[in-house]
Amino acid sequence: MAKVMVFIDGTWLYSNLRSLGEDFQIDYGKLPQAVGKQIAQKLGDRSVDIVRIFLFGSNATNYLNADEEMVKRRRVFYDVLREEYNYEVEVYLVDYRGRRLKRKDRHPDDDFSPQEKCVDIALASSMLYFAALPLAYDIAILIGGDRDYLPVLQKVRLLGKRVAIASIHGACSYELMEGKNLKGVRDFDVIWLSDLLDDIRLVPEAREIICKSPFHVGPNPVKTDEFIRKNRAFYCYVCREKLRKERPSLDVDFEEEPAYQEPEPANGNGKKIEPALPEPAKPGSLHTGDSYTGVVKRLMEFCGFIGSPMGDFYFGMDDCTSDTDFYKLRPGSPVEFIISRLPNKQYRGKEGNGNAEEVAMVVEY
Repeated sequence: MAKVMVFIDGTWLYSNLRSLGEDFQIDYGKLPQAVGKQIAQKLGDRSVDIVRIFLFGSNATNYLNADEEMVKRRRVFYDVLREEYNYEVEVYLVDYRGRRLKRKDRHPDDDFSPQEKCVDIALASSMLYFAALPLAYDIAILIGGDRDYLPVLQKVRLLGKRVAIASIHGACSYELMEGKNLKGVRDFDVIWLSDLLDDIRLVPEAREIICKSPFHVGPNPVKTDEFIRKNRAFYCYVCREKLRKERPSLDVDFEEEPAYQEPEPANGNGKKIEPALPEPAKPGSLHTGDSYTGVVKRLMEFCGFIGSPMGDFYFGMDDCTSDTDFYKLRPGSPVEFIISRLPNKQYRGKEGNGNAEEVAMVVEY
């Protein structure tokens, strides 16, 4: 049995997806199996074992709040690859220096060009690293098309490994696809994803599922063909739209009375227990992607805020972990979370808030 590792240039694939069809969507659970099946056929129907799937991509940091939803969708996409399909995902941040993500949304005189770094070299170094390990893999499949991969493909083959390339017409460099293989970069003819559309197409399946929002209006369960993340609470499209509409209006003064009022717990002496905040973080000591702790400061119907010495972090009902029910949180609940955006105390209200993801209630013993 041939051991196969798949290395996906996520940025390249995302940028060239429209070449497969204007509305075409890939089923990332089927993609590795489809290209693996092609290799099995090229080996005379020899069995192949896909032992690892790697995807290398990027996402934005230091962007304006107006683009938060776009950035979050990309983060969720990477999380789904890890949770649902056991991908090994490496993400590198692109600094937008306080700008909008799309050029059309910036000032016409702003010639800023975001620079993605490390994705190509991360893929190349991982492919070469595992090629040098005894018995790690027999065949490397590159899903990409950039000329930059030419040196690493040559070196991998010099280490005795076979190389296959899966690419897209019009997005594959001549050196990788030319018929005579003069550069010695592959051991098989190029696998064209356009020939595998039926095998890799995402086909939504309609089913009924319960919306977990207590503010849901209408029939429940709801019929939907949306992708539902594993072990996550489902909130219907209508409730999520209410969340999106609620957030832009948030410019609140937290000296106001909290939206929810709960009796404050007391210890054995009848004294009120104050939830402890973490020690103030030193400036520059925390970054996007770090884990942090705080206490829930305010809750609204579909979102809330976590207080911390750094500032406040916004989170939505769908930012909670699988074992934390947003609607069971209360002001004062201690939580752990992942920082997706740091607060900026130079701005008041929503522009100054940070963003939290993977919010989990802290269980005190």
